[in-house]
Amino acid sequence: MVLTLKKIGALFLLFSIGIFLIAPPAYWLVLELGEQHTMLSHGYSVVVMRTTHGYWPGSIVAGVGLLVFSFGLPFAQSHPTAYKKALTASGYMMLAATALLIIGTIGTKAYWQNQFKEAGYVQCNETKLVDINRINQSIWAQKMAYCNDPRVARSLDNLSREELERVHRILENEP
Repeated sequence: MVLTLKKIGALFLLFSIGIFLIAPPAYWLVLELGEQHTMLSHGYSVVVMRTTHGYWPGSIVAGVGLLVFSFGLPFAQSHPTAYKKALTASGYMMLAATALLIIGTIGTKAYWQNQFKEAGYVQCNETKLVDINRINQSIWAQKMAYCNDPRVARSLDNLSREELERVHRILENEP
C-alpha cells in the first residue's frame, strides 16, 4: 500500500510539473507576443524587443513529453509495449523540446529584429540607456538620436511598458 501511494505521489508530481511546463509558458507566450505587436502597431518612439518568449514553445513541448511519460508510467507492468512506445515518444519530445529551446530563441530574435527594422526602428546600445546589457532584451528607437537622449536614459529603469509610454509622450511633445 505504501509503495502504491509513493507511485501515485510520483505520478502526481510528474503530472503537475508537466502542467506547470505547459500552462504558464503558454500564457506568457500569448502575453509577450501581444505586447510586442502592440508596441509596434502603436508606433512608440522607443520600444523594447523581448525574446524570452522564444523559450516557451520548447517548454510547452517538454511539458507534453512529461505528461506522455507520466500517463504511460502506470501501464509499465500491464502493457509493456504501450509503455515502451510512450517512453520513446516522451524521449523524442524531450529532444525536440531541447532543440526548440535553442532554435526558438534564435528564431524569435531574428524574427523580431526583422519586424523592428521593417517598422523603421534602429537598435540602441543598451548600456548607454540603462547601464546594463540584458541578454533577452534590446532597445530600439525610431531615430538614432533617441538612443543618445539623456531624457530617455533618465526615464528608463526596468523597461516596463509604462516607462516606454512615458518616454513616447516626452519625445512626442518635443518641439
